[in-house]
Amino acid sequence: MSLPSVGRAIEQFFGNGRYLALYLVAGVTGALASTMRRDIVSAGASGAIFGLCGAAVVLGYRYRREIPPALGKRIAGGMISCIGLNLLLGFSI
Repeated sequence: MSLPSVGRAIEQFFGNGRYLALYLVAGVTGALASTMRRDIVSAGASGAIFGLCGAAVVLGYRYRREIPPALGKRIAGGMISCIGLNLLLGFSI
């Protein structure tokens, strides 16, 4: 659910190749961080999704003067719900 909403905006800004690189680096980094914390191997896209959410937050902050306020509020609301949903699912499973 999160990837289409977050991914489209990030992909439009960065382009296909850089978006793919960001997604892969965030996913691998999330998996490595998870493995360092526990002895079990984790697999999934949550690390990559959180990486994209982080990139969206940085872009929103960096270009906050160029983004219209209504769009900024909509993006922020989407990011909060995306992060909250992923944290809820991650801790409940």
